[in-house]
Amino acid sequence: MKKFHNKQLQNIICSIIAIVMIFGVIATVAYAEVVEPDAFQKVVLQVISLTEAQRTNFVDNVLDRITTANYKDYVDDAKAILRLSMSDSDMEKVLKSYAYYPDSHKSNLKNLIKVFGLPSKPYNTASFSDIERRINFGITGNSDDSRGFKLFVEIFKVIRTFNVSPVFYDHSDDFYKIDIRVSGNNTLKNEINALISSVESLANKGIESFDDFAEYIENEINTNSYAQIFAFKAFLKAELGTSAYEGTLPEPYGIDPLQKVFLAVINLPKQDRKDFVERYLLR
Repeated sequence: MKKFHNKQLQNIICSIIAIVMIFGVIATVAYAEVVEPDAFQKVVLQVISLTEAQRTNFVDNVLDRITTANYKDYVDDAKAILRLSMSDSDMEKVLKSYAYYPDSHKSNLKNLIKVFGLPSKPYNTASFSDIERRINFGITGNSDDSRGFKLFVEIFKVIRTFNVSPVFYDHSDDFYKIDIRVSGNNTLKNEINALISSVESLANKGIESFDDFAEYIENEINTNSYAQIFAFKAFLKAELGTSAYEGTLPEPYGIDPLQKVFLAVINLPKQDRKDFVERYLLR
């Protein structure tokens, strides 16, 4: 049992390091000519959105072959694999920055790119779409870019597993609202701080630490209607479990019957949701 626990802990730490290191590529501009940070963020978000096979292809056929002498030769290959609309000039600068990335970190970075990716399937956010759009905008700078919300969920999945206490609570001043906090794990917070400080769209808002990020996201969530906040809490409870959300899920007044049914359904186990759809909605 102890061996399993240690291995599990190691995997969790690797997940955190993976996120931090992948976003850490943005910070490598110090090793090359000045690059617009947005170009790095665009590439990073695209890389972690690829399938495992595509990420492996990108590592094996681009990153493994790049040197400080030949990085220009891989601009077309990188754009083709990433399927990314970007000028040759910007991609060249991104690859040059990677070419000058310290050798001691390249191997770890490439391995981590292979194993870390965002989920391909979209989350059902219809009942809290305004909240999702705000989170998307806060992380990616684009309210329609669902990768922002996916990354938000992945970050908190890691935190939930690693942290001894829940992260989401009913707000003490208004229990219909949400409170986000990570306490009792400075190592984890330091790793997350490193991640957040490297994301340009967050830095532009003066967000340089997890506490800043939590406060910003809290405000973005809590400016929405109680109905959407309730739906968001229900999503957190269903997706991340009570180990992440410690609250009573207080139901506000004014939720229409259809929304109540929808919220009840998304809280069902996967098989029960499938049975409900097949039994009632497909007939």
